[in-house]
Amino acid sequence: STDFKGLLDACEAQDMGTMGIRIFAGGHLATTERHGREIPVTLASDTAAEEARARVVWETLTPEDGAPAQAALRFGLGQPKLSTVVVGLNTLEHLELAIAAEAMGPLPPARLIGMLNAWSNPAFTA
Repeated sequence: STDFKGLLDACEAQDMGTMGIRIFAGGHLATTERHGREIPVTLASDTAAEEARARVVWETLTPEDGAPAQAALRFGLGQPKLSTVVVGLNTLEHLELAIAAEAMGPLPPARLIGMLNAWSNPAFTA
C-alpha cells in the first residue's frame, strides 16, 4: 500500500540489517480466517484491500509452494537483503507451518517475482 522501493537498497548501502516483519501481512497472507487483530500498517490501505491483495497473490501459487502461510514465509526467506524474518505467530498451526516452510527453503525466483508483482498491483493503491 505504501511504496518502499529502494528502502532495502538504502539500508544495505549503510550496512544496516533489516527485518522482514508481518510476513503474514497481519494474517492476510496466512489464512482467510480473520481474528479481528488485522491492522494495515499504513494509512494507504485497509482490510478489504489487504484481503484483495492476498487473493491475487494466492492465485500465483502452486501446490509445491505450500500453504499460503508457508509461501509467505518462503517469500521472505528468498529476499537476500533481509537480515531476518519475523514470523509473528498467532496459532500453533502457524508455528508448524513455519517450521515446514523453512525446511522447504526459499521460493524459486520466478515465484518471488510473481508474488511481488501481484501484491504491487497498482489497482490496490489508495
